[in-house]
Amino acid sequence: NDRRFSSAATWINGTLYTANTIVPNSGADAGQNTARWYQVNVNGAGAASLASAGNVGAENLGAGTHTFYPSIAADGDGNWAMTFAASSPSIFASSAYTTAVGTTVEAPAIFAAGQDFYVRTYFNPPAQSQNNRWGDFTGIVHDPVDGTFWAANLYAGPRGGIFQTEDGRWRTRLANFAASNAPPRMGRPDVAASSDSGTSATDNNTNDNTPTITGETFAGALVTLFDGVIPIGTTTADANGAWSITPLLPLLDGVHTITAVATNGSGASPPSRPLSLTIDTAAPLLNSAAFNFETGHSLTFNFSEPISNSVELTDFVVTNQTTASTISAANQLITFANAGATALLSFPGVAGPPAGILADGNYTAAIAAAAITDTAGNALAASSSPFFVFAGDANRDRAINIGDFAILGSRFNQPGTFSQGDFNYNGLTNISDFAILAAKFNTSLPPALARGTASTTMSAKTGAPLFGDRAIDAVEILR
Repeated sequence: NDRRFSSAATWINGTLYTANTIVPNSGADAGQNTARWYQVNVNGAGAASLASAGNVGAENLGAGTHTFYPSIAADGDGNWAMTFAASSPSIFASSAYTTAVGTTVEAPAIFAAGQDFYVRTYFNPPAQSQNNRWGDFTGIVHDPVDGTFWAANLYAGPRGGIFQTEDGRWRTRLANFAASNAPPRMGRPDVAASSDSGTSATDNNTNDNTPTITGETFAGALVTLFDGVIPIGTTTADANGAWSITPLLPLLDGVHTITAVATNGSGASPPSRPLSLTIDTAAPLLNSAAFNFETGHSLTFNFSEPISNSVELTDFVVTNQTTASTISAANQLITFANAGATALLSFPGVAGPPAGILADGNYTAAIAAAAITDTAGNALAASSSPFFVFAGDANRDRAINIGDFAILGSRFNQPGTFSQGDFNYNGLTNISDFAILAAKFNTSLPPALARGTASTTMSAKTGAPLFGDRAIDAVEILR
């Protein structure tokens, strides 16, 4: 048998676990292939040292049992498991395993019994080798979710085609088991999809302040759920190890660190990996809005938190109250900044001239609140904000008169913005802008007429109407 360390070792928490095959000179396993495990301290800058080691002879499976080709894995809490092949005069080559808590090793057990004899040297002629070539393809890993171990190993299946004096074939078996005397392990809890409201069912950001938390552990274990150090619920895992807990008391808004501990007859598990859970029951707010008219036409909406994942163009309805016409969503474009908390609505599809510039009139920009939510699913409050467009009104007083002419004259044939006389938005104050002003000279744009119950949308900071309307009677009155 190959006595090298042919399988992968496990290094965890400063300890190296490894295994190989030896042939003891004395004892119950003298002269037999015997799997041996090693626990080596390799933490710190000093030399490695052997902490403990031992043989797994498996004489409990049958007298004269050979154990060989071992693989070992550990869980970081001092528990480990090993898989190996086992055979004896009364046992065909089988897949076997053992587990240990610390240095207490359980009696080996078989998880795939051999079905027939196996003789394969894989040399022709056979005289070149007397070694029976068995597959040294074993492996084992620890599952950090539930604390169990997964092993892959070989066992002798029914014999296959005879080649000279050789016959037999191996099969592979996958097994899942736990250290029998170890306390249960806990996987990280998760928010049930039905409780994870908002734009994602997997972001653990929800407006449900009594969310259902789920997870997996050992079957029948008592599960306690913690918010920080405070227990918030208990339950018993079902026959498959699944559990769910809904807190009896609402969780406060904010970030919560959720862990779980499972307990059975062998003790309590370490706390699970933490779940970072955000409870958000506050609706987003429209903090401010502005009509941007200096170098083009657009609307800026500043919200109290990101809402971009829930927004569509049809959620913003821009209406010219003077002409009773609505700007088609197909002519609008919305972009976001400030991580989705600021929306910029522009009008590139409006023909103009010039393109993207709205026609004169009193406007409202209404937000369809029910469709817009924050990432936790809280809906925005309904709002409708007024603004006006009046080409030629450089000082934005709703009247085109000598004051606007004076502004235009002071900037004539110079680069400028709207408030400097550039009414056609070509970047220059010139005769074309004078023509616009002259055509409307001594005219005004009356404020929108009141409709129904007075309810104005005002700036949160100044109390003035949004979008820079200067007179209180210019505020749109909502139904």
